[in-house]
Amino acid sequence: MSDTRTAARLAAPILQARDVVLVRGGQRLLNAVSLRVQAGEVVMLLGPNGAGKSTLLRALAGEWAVQSGDIRLGGEALTGLSLVALARRRAVMPQQVTLSFPMRAEEVVAQGLPGREAGDAGHPSVAAQMAWCDVGHLAGRLYNSLSGGEQQRVQLARVLVQLRAMPGERLLLLDEATSALDPAQQYRLVAQLALLAQQENTALIMACHDLSLAAAYGSRILLLAHGACVADGPPESVLTEENLAAVYGLDACLDTRGPLRQVRVRGAYPSSRASAQPTHKVTVG
Repeated sequence: MSDTRTAARLAAPILQARDVVLVRGGQRLLNAVSLRVQAGEVVMLLGPNGAGKSTLLRALAGEWAVQSGDIRLGGEALTGLSLVALARRRAVMPQQVTLSFPMRAEEVVAQGLPGREAGDAGHPSVAAQMAWCDVGHLAGRLYNSLSGGEQQRVQLARVLVQLRAMPGERLLLLDEATSALDPAQQYRLVAQLALLAQQENTALIMACHDLSLAAAYGSRILLLAHGACVADGPPESVLTEENLAAVYGLDACLDTRGPLRQVRVRGAYPSSRASAQPTHKVTVG
């Protein structure tokens, strides 16, 4: 890629958030969080429970209003985009989706189709994305009869149907989209998603609890604690022993010797070892 094209992409990220502050119920859930994401990047959101991962995804999706700061999608302020416009530029998979009425798995996936096509279980994209997520054999099953992992993959297929109908650069936001899957399924699926981001003009931001999974496939890690960014950069710069101890209370290190990066955990420090407020902030390019 030429220097001119590289500079153009750096000047126009798919998503940019600056100093985002979000308060709900009197609690400050995000504190001056900034993020800039390009097409092809896989940004893994890490942090302990309550760190702000799901809150940040909701803010970036335009679901929760922020009190201060600026979020732009494709260069446009998120606050100025209608729900229809948002749906054409970003796809979101929350942690949990519940259905109170019976639907077949293929009907759930078809809800991701745009406009008048929504709900058309016979649309070619429905079968294609169900196959991509390895749930094609579940098409005729009632969604509520599926296991948690099967439901999760059906929901991902629904989100991908929406994503792949979008023109131009796209943003994919996933909130613990593999938490109910077995380890092999997790690694296969996240590897596929990383390849999708690289090849299909897509920026992927994914909240995750599995440190090794994030290290293996994340091109960047955004490490959160108490609603603030502790570190932002490549896994080698973020998943340091110091950061893992301060944020998670873990005696752990990043191992880069194998084909996939992984976090090796030697044990856990007493709970008091994890900082109540992170004191070490690293921002890497």
